[in-house]
Amino acid sequence: VIANRPEIKPLIGNMRPLYPQEARNSGYSYTSDIYVDMVLNKGKMGEERIDKVFLGKVPVMLGSNLDWLSSMSEKQRKDMGESLSDPPGYFIIKGAEKVILQQEKLRPNRFMVFSGSSKGDVVCKITNNTLALSSSSFSVSEYEKSILC
Repeated sequence: VIANRPEIKPLIGNMRPLYPQEARNSGYSYTSDIYVDMVLNKGKMGEERIDKVFLGKVPVMLGSNLDWLSSMSEKQRKDMGESLSDPPGYFIIKGAEKVILQQEKLRPNRFMVFSGSSKGDVVCKITNNTLALSSSSFSVSEYEKSILC
């Protein structure tokens, strides 16, 4: 698998680096092209190797190894128009900064049974979604003989 740093092909000229600030200002996505080397198994006819097949594009997270800014000094990043107080870890999609938020949530309307904090304790949890789009969560602990709502 080969992943390159974000690049852009101008109307005239060769491929050149695409930097985050240009992606923001021009409405571009800050992405990497993904290529794979393939081996086709043709049965009795043997195998055929195809190098560098384009698989697609994947957004590049700012601060990752594929980010052009990751190898630059603070002065260079400032000269590129980047804010030094801006934390990395987000993506630029069609010029807009996007972040992935982690959510830990129970599957709705399903019983989930877990080991409790005490030895031999069993906890059963359920999240109930109603037609009014509200939800309630119940937790039952056998060891403590209690119901938490």
